Amino acid sequence: MQWQDTGFAAYSYLFANFVIQFLAWSYAFSYAVFLPYYRDVLFRDHANISLLSLIGTLATGIMYVNALVVMRICPRYPWIKRPMMLAGLLTATLALVGAAFATEPWQLVLTQGVMFSVGGSFLYYPASSLLMEWFVKRRGLANGIIFSGTGIGGVVVPFMVNALLHKYGKRTTFLVMVSAIAAAVMCGCTLPVLPLLKSRLPDRSASARQAAKINYSVFKSIPLWCLIVSNWMQSMGHSIPLLWLPTFASDMHLSGLSGVLVIALLNGASVPGRIFMGYCSDHYDLRIPMLLTSVAPALGVLFLWGFTSNLALLVVFAVYHGFLGGGFSSMWPRFVSSVAKDDPHTSSFLLATFYAGMYSSYLRTASS
Repeated sequence: MQWQDTGFAAYSYLFANFVIQFLAWSYAFSYAVFLPYYRDVLFRDHANISLLSLIGTLATGIMYVNALVVMRICPRYPWIKRPMMLAGLLTATLALVGAAFATEPWQLVLTQGVMFSVGGSFLYYPASSLLMEWFVKRRGLANGIIFSGTGIGGVVVPFMVNALLHKYGKRTTFLVMVSAIAAAVMCGCTLPVLPLLKSRLPDRSASARQAAKINYSVFKSIPLWCLIVSNWMQSMGHSIPLLWLPTFASDMHLSGLSGVLVIALLNGASVPGRIFMGYCSDHYDLRIPMLLTSVAPALGVLFLWGFTSNLALLVVFAVYHGFLGGGFSSMWPRFVSSVAKDDPHTSSFLLATFYAGMYSSYLRTASS
């Protein structure tokens, strides 16, 4: 059996999950760049323009809520993980091809919103379900490093998408995105990392894992429900700038590139923020980083975003909010271990519960 928290196998898993995180979430979290283009250019006079905000909600929301399904199946049937990930990669790729040829908002809802998010969840969650096996003392830090893949992708992808949309249009943009995924697969950035995403437990434990039961009595814990409610409230507040900053910049009559810049800076600042908050959750009382990543962003929204009148202040807010507001999810493994202790099956299911809790926040944000 491999060692936890250290060694080549643990670090290989960490790297592989980082790559999968980058691929699965970068496009979904870049929808804020698509929305102004859809609203102001492609479907400016369309009757069903209200459907456009639903695309971003589904692209992230379904991926979050699907954690309850995928992370329940994977521990019971370990053999299904890699086939599920390959199926997810194929589904997400076909979704982008379908979006390229979509001509109506409802078609984008089905492809870019629903189909891509289902494929992305099948690609990502089988890998995420192994985190509790590989890391114990450094779970927060490991989760922060994995989640930083989304932030890095959120810096690169918005600039690429914005440039392609305004120069070549929607169809070419999506086909280039498909080509980028195909190139990543063919050049060794995707398929070769799948063998690194393996269980720490030996094969002889497979039957025991399949027979394992979730300890549902943990849901009687008042501290757990406090953490679930806190997660829901914090994520609902954090998702508002993430979805609407480019639109806010457009309403301020700033250039389209300015909107891309602020969302890229927010995502970029979240990279060190996620790692920092994960580290803090491993070494300090959980209440300290929880307060820091909840109260500080709220004050930033009130006093920075609330009084923003130019691009400079908007940039300052994006960096501030990205660093302090983006790291709450890095603490999820510590939330889980404080309740489920060393039970890997219950821990995985509770982790999925925190993922799913993000769905309602995105649904509420998009409908507001």
